[in-house]
Amino acid sequence: MTVGTVDSTSVLRERAVTRVARQVTTTPGRMRLAGAGVVAALLVRAIVGGAAVRSRQRASSEVSGHDEALLVSAGTAYTSLADADATATNTFLEAGLESPTQRALYLADLAAAANALSTVSTGVGSSTEVQKALGVIDTELPIYTGMVESARANNRQGYPVGAAYLSEGSAIMQSQILPAVGQLYQGQAERLNQAYGSGRSAADVVGVAVFVLLALGLLVVAQRFVAHRTNRLLNPLMGAATVVVLVLAAWTVVAFAVSAGSLGTARSRGSDPVEVASSAQILVSRAQVDLNLALASRGSEPQHLADLSAVQSALGPAGGSTGLIAEAGRYPASDVSTGTNYAAFLKVLGTVVSAASSGQYTSAIAVATGGSSGDEVPAAGDLQRSLDKEVQSAQATFAAKAHSGAHDLSGLSLALAGLVVASALALLGLERRINEYR
Repeated sequence: MTVGTVDSTSVLRERAVTRVARQVTTTPGRMRLAGAGVVAALLVRAIVGGAAVRSRQRASSEVSGHDEALLVSAGTAYTSLADADATATNTFLEAGLESPTQRALYLADLAAAANALSTVSTGVGSSTEVQKALGVIDTELPIYTGMVESARANNRQGYPVGAAYLSEGSAIMQSQILPAVGQLYQGQAERLNQAYGSGRSAADVVGVAVFVLLALGLLVVAQRFVAHRTNRLLNPLMGAATVVVLVLAAWTVVAFAVSAGSLGTARSRGSDPVEVASSAQILVSRAQVDLNLALASRGSEPQHLADLSAVQSALGPAGGSTGLIAEAGRYPASDVSTGTNYAAFLKVLGTVVSAASSGQYTSAIAVATGGSSGDEVPAAGDLQRSLDKEVQSAQATFAAKAHSGAHDLSGLSLALAGLVVASALALLGLERRINEYR
């Protein structure tokens, strides 16, 4: 490149810079700069608002669909397996052929647990903890069912070794299988809580508010500048753009607030009561297992009664203000019969424990297996059914409110399109004043 060419290029560059500087220092040029600033602010507002809307819509969808469904499935697997163990330990308290009804209940619980675990395993993710828990369940559940079948075979022939198989199988259920299912349940509960947090994040509202104020500030400054330069007090198109931004901002904030309120209700009156009532159901089944194993061992394994005492403490006293039963009763979904059924269940437990403690195992087993009026199985069944009503009622509330939370955000994509309209109105308003100025 020659020296002449370099000089020519420099001259052209200097002339271009001078021309741009002259345009910027003129009133029309400043108006165009103001318009560019307004459009940029509205564009940033659209980007921030769009990201916030998508984040909340994604969180609401996760709450109302994927995460809650998996949480319910994990809870179903947990309660079904716990109930299957309670049924199995009760079935073999007496020698001989087990009740067909009890056998059917046991198999139905295993089938329900298998279906629920199949659902959970396809959606809980691939983390090391999740895969380890699934591996424990896949390995230990067949061993547990094998132990139960061995206990069944020995019990039908009157061999006392059946109780040992039953105790060992229940130990596998309580120490290996249920904790693994509980880990899956806890993982889903944490994911659901994260989705709740995302769907109710205050940062989204703050971000939208900041950029709305920025856009409104630039619109006001631009209108004052135009009014000062053109002696026109009112610019209808820019005023309309300001109104559009205000309306869209109010719509977004209100939609966020309403959606967050729906998700809050879905949690406080939906998923939280489900967790409490499901936990109570699991402990009721565990209490039955403890009592049945204590009877099957004829007092040779005192750890079962010790665990029964701990379970009763967690459930709380009858008519008390502490424990899971009392906590479940504080939710709107609570069933009025739960407290009465729990008191009846505790009374039966007390009767069985008292008889067993005095060595009257025949009488204790008669009450525990249904050979006496006021026995354990119907009392536990009544309590489980009342808790199940609470679970179903809370799930219905959750489904309605979670769906509402997602629906409340469904129209906000139109609000983003409205910002394009506001930008166009602002530019048209400025362009008219520029043309008049000329």
